[in-house]
Amino acid sequence: MFKLVAEQAPVWRDNDAPSGITLGKIYIGADPDGLGGFQVAVAHSASQPKREILSGLFNRRSGKKQISLVVVVTYGETTYLYGPDPQNVMLQLPVSLAERYLQSVLDEPDDLAARQRFSSYQKALERTTISGFANSGLFASHHIRENVPKRADWAELADQAAPMLNQRGARLIEVLGFKSKVSRTIA
Repeated sequence: MFKLVAEQAPVWRDNDAPSGITLGKIYIGADPDGLGGFQVAVAHSASQPKREILSGLFNRRSGKKQISLVVVVTYGETTYLYGPDPQNVMLQLPVSLAERYLQSVLDEPDDLAARQRFSSYQKALERTTISGFANSGLFASHHIRENVPKRADWAELADQAAPMLNQRGARLIEVLGFKSKVSRTIA
């Protein structure tokens, strides 16, 4: 089962859902301005879903409203993501990775920040083919994608990093063994 946490998580109801699709919940992110929070609508498919299925679910959920929405359909250990821009490609990710990405999107303070975070994930995947890694020229993407996972200590380091995957901001800096402090002056 796909696991997310949000302030609001109503059951997704639609009497005309396609055959083979089981609707789950709609997770709604923070909405401090009352304009509508980022929505993640989750469903499960009995077979590998096609883009048309996700597009149809997206259109049925959004209707004529301008909302920030990502439709997620799980099939086995894979998730298929569609939205928030219906012109974008459908993303295909492992369930655990999609859960972490989408939880970080829902944890943003408002809809705009959530859209920006989701967009940064899409761009990183397009540029580097490494989901969640935005290379800004510091390292060669090829090296990170091909050589680093071949290191002898890669599996051990991945196991050590696993508990840190959901950490953000100052907490992440702390669990990595560093210290930070807030500066009161503009540098």
